[in-house]
Amino acid sequence: MLKRIAEDFTGVKREMECMGCWYNESGEDVPGLVLTTELFHCHQDYANPIPGFVILTPRRHIKSFDEFTDEEATEFIALVRKIRKAQREVLGIETIYFVQEESTKHHFHVWFMPCYEWMNDVEKFGDRISSVRPASRYARENMKTPEIIAEVKVAAEKLRNFLKK
Repeated sequence: MLKRIAEDFTGVKREMECMGCWYNESGEDVPGLVLTTELFHCHQDYANPIPGFVILTPRRHIKSFDEFTDEEATEFIALVRKIRKAQREVLGIETIYFVQEESTKHHFHVWFMPCYEWMNDVEKFGDRISSVRPASRYARENMKTPEIIAEVKVAAEKLRNFLKK
């Protein structure tokens, strides 16, 4: 796999082959870390400064659900429920897009992307699920302000604290 330069939501650029592997190797020192277990990690979306936009990925480098061990499958469902509950109860996020695609070159991962009011501009972003990519691009290009980055970090911290319980 070729190395590429990736820019995180704070504007820091890093060279990496696979983002999932990078998260695994980085341990606790990653931006927006929400949760780590023996089998999974959950973190603020690497590139998009959207508060509460988190990604869940297994530590093993796999491409699809069907590659989960029974233990991973059981923990995955439990984590999906906990993360979604935390988004709703701690951050007040009532609606999300839950996205998983197997065409990625990276680790299997699932997006928990909040549906915020600013994303409802159909002219700008499209309608419903079609708005995910344009809203992500907009956030990367326009929302890397100190205020929003601080909001993102606070949201990740709140989720992390809730999930530690």
